[in-house]
Amino acid sequence: MKNTSWVWKEIRREKSAKIVLLAISFSFLVTILMFIVSGTFIKNVQKQTEDIYGYFDHILYHAEQNTDNLSFSQKKISKKYQPYVKRIGTITLFDYEENQKNIIFGYADQNAKTLGNIHLLKGSFPKKEKDIVVCNSLAYAKHWNNKVGKSIEILGQKYYLSGIINDYSVAWNHPKDETGIFPTILVSKSNTSLQNKELVNTRHLLIENEKNFQEKIYQKHKNLISNENKKTQDTSGRYEIPTFLIVLMIGCEVLLDLYVFSYYLEAMREKLSILRCLGMTKMDCFVYIGKKVIVLFAIGGILGSLIGTAGAKFILWIFSKVTGTVLVLSIISKYYIFSFGFVAIAVIVAWVFMIRKIRYLSPMELFRKSDQKIKFRSKPKKVKKMTIIQLSIRYFKVRIRKLVMIVLMIAVTITLFLSVNLYVTQYQAQFGAVDGKMSEDYDYEFLTNQELTDTAYTDKKGSQIKLYAIPNEDSIFHLPDYTKIVPDKLINNMKKNKDIQSVKSYLEVNDLYLLNAPEESENPYVSTYMNDRILDDCIAKQFSISNNTRGIQFFGFSKSELEKMKQSLSDGAIHMDKILSGEEVLLMVPSYEVEEDGDGGMMQAFLSKGQYQGKKNQYKDQKYSVGDTLDFVQITSKDSRLKGYINEQQAKSNLKCTKYQVKIGGIIRQRINWFTNSVQPPTAYTIIGLNQTIHNMKILPTSSRIQIFLKKSTSYEQFDPQIQEYQKHLTGFDYDNHAAKMKEYRQFLMFIQALGMTLITLTAVVTMVIILIEERVYMMEKQESYQLLHILGMPYGKIGGVIFLQSVYSGMTGILLSIPLSYAVIQAVFGGITGIKEYFHLEWAIESYAVLLLLYIISAMLSVKKLE
Repeated sequence: MKNTSWVWKEIRREKSAKIVLLAISFSFLVTILMFIVSGTFIKNVQKQTEDIYGYFDHILYHAEQNTDNLSFSQKKISKKYQPYVKRIGTITLFDYEENQKNIIFGYADQNAKTLGNIHLLKGSFPKKEKDIVVCNSLAYAKHWNNKVGKSIEILGQKYYLSGIINDYSVAWNHPKDETGIFPTILVSKSNTSLQNKELVNTRHLLIENEKNFQEKIYQKHKNLISNENKKTQDTSGRYEIPTFLIVLMIGCEVLLDLYVFSYYLEAMREKLSILRCLGMTKMDCFVYIGKKVIVLFAIGGILGSLIGTAGAKFILWIFSKVTGTVLVLSIISKYYIFSFGFVAIAVIVAWVFMIRKIRYLSPMELFRKSDQKIKFRSKPKKVKKMTIIQLSIRYFKVRIRKLVMIVLMIAVTITLFLSVNLYVTQYQAQFGAVDGKMSEDYDYEFLTNQELTDTAYTDKKGSQIKLYAIPNEDSIFHLPDYTKIVPDKLINNMKKNKDIQSVKSYLEVNDLYLLNAPEESENPYVSTYMNDRILDDCIAKQFSISNNTRGIQFFGFSKSELEKMKQSLSDGAIHMDKILSGEEVLLMVPSYEVEEDGDGGMMQAFLSKGQYQGKKNQYKDQKYSVGDTLDFVQITSKDSRLKGYINEQQAKSNLKCTKYQVKIGGIIRQRINWFTNSVQPPTAYTIIGLNQTIHNMKILPTSSRIQIFLKKSTSYEQFDPQIQEYQKHLTGFDYDNHAAKMKEYRQFLMFIQALGMTLITLTAVVTMVIILIEERVYMMEKQESYQLLHILGMPYGKIGGVIFLQSVYSGMTGILLSIPLSYAVIQAVFGGITGIKEYFHLEWAIESYAVLLLLYIISAMLSVKKLE
């Protein structure tokens, strides 16, 4: 036995050894594929993130204020913080008279260009005194796109335009005062302004870290601020393979190897028995099997690595073709080292399990099949007639020990499926519609800014009108600026833009007052609501409003979004034609609960559908029902220039009151479709309708919002000049640029979905292969038993039913086991899961079981065909 040349010969002869080889190869294949696919995805997301946000980790603003002078600052910082600093780039801004909001002259050294990802779109960087390059948006605004290589004039001075650079780097603003730190016009190094201390306005340093700074460095340099948008050094593990994926995949590999090694042991029983009878010790058996396993491991490692690498390349190629994403393949040695370690762990566990079983068996017991137990009965048991279900249960009880691995594999596969789905869901939550709020997955948003300034003007009668942005002791009423509404013409123009996929528009009215409103003394719902207002008594008396008033809001949505609200309705229905005409509306009265916040204050939390239980601290509106009529008013100014806080005298001569009446078509008793950046907090009563409803009822909107979604084929770099053109038409609006974040978000979402589906598919394939192998082995063992049943009169169709039902039981057991297993994994990974509905969706279980049933039907049909 000392000669090992027999190992390869036996492996070639043994069918069971080939199955072990396939299992080990498959373990390597899955692990290698997982690391290469995920590593490539993550590497490309990292690269894209750095392209968007720059390669620097910190900015030292106004660097000359933190050092003796800037010429020594780079060397001093690099030397003093040598373990931390990798590269430093300098940006110099000039204090030219011609500098304006969009025209900022400056110089960036080579390191700054690299770290800030400043690159050319056209032409070349400046070399001579009067050479300049301008950012893309400035070139677009000034119509200089076709002037590269020509002379241009900037406020009376002539310059030679040598090139155009990308302009999204200028989005890097100082976090304290939002001033731009990147120049929009770059000059050459030979420009004399660099030597003129009077012209140099300020300098900033871009710092690339070798490792993170210590806290004392931040204390010393007050203007040292982290590049928070660059997430590549994020310690949260965002750009790493999720640990739970690795653990679950190793679990799958261990179960696969345990099953295959158990099968291998069964196949070798007789051979081991003969060898033990011929004098082989237990240790000799361990060495005998160990040599085979080592050879199988080596061959399987090579085959699995080669096939896994090829499979990863193929999957990434398909992904690139389908999505149009250019991927740079990431294959590094550590992937193979990690794979070797993980598969080795799985194989060692399986090997130890197999050796442990051999250790406790005597030579004669090895001859006996593992499921054969000799029992002697004093009296023969009376034979009873059994149904197919009873017979299948009896067979299942005998077989259940062998089905443990299959049941666990099913449970692990479903757990992996649920975990990946929850991982994706939680990632989507950062921009998606969660807890009733509106999704924030837009590229650009414009929202009415209702900040006002003190104004004074003369009205038509010659009277001087003075308005205040901040209320004083005489102020009794606030008038918004009704002119800050996005024109329909501009919205239609955006919708026709070939680079825009869709445009969503919303209207909001915040200055309405509900008449005949419920009194606080008789309605606890409004008495404890934390955001409320009533109409001033002077104004109410002016317009003969004698009954109770309460501030309400009116939100306008699109038809498609209103249709989606059907699932949130507690009562009534959505009649789109009546809502459009202004005859009916939806009323949102969210139920809520009030609790102490720990500091003696009270905290209000809205309840979702079904959470209201009538507790003492929970409140639900009892005033309004479907079909009731809402009477409300809007107090507006006669003069559009009147905006801000006004006094009683101004109110008497300048205000007008418009009354409205509308029926309640449906009631929503939860807070839905709210914006995190709403102009005003939500009121107790909110009217919901269409944008057109507000226009048709001739109500004046107080706030307007549009969200722009780009086409997948349109990059935000290309669209930047156009969005800046839209900004010119939307002065007085808050502007939110999500484009870079959304590109990163959508790409990473697409990557983790592709990675998750790849791993789930591979695990499912492993499970199916094990099921098919087990079914085939079991049929070989029980063939005589089933043939005997057929001789006794049972047709093959019923025998197939018995086989099928056993498989159904194992599948059902696996799915039931996956509930606590997935709960434990998800709690350990994500935490905060309180209910089964949060992670175990019935439709996912049905889909999983449907696939298993199909597989079992096919397996049972093949088994019956073999019997026949």
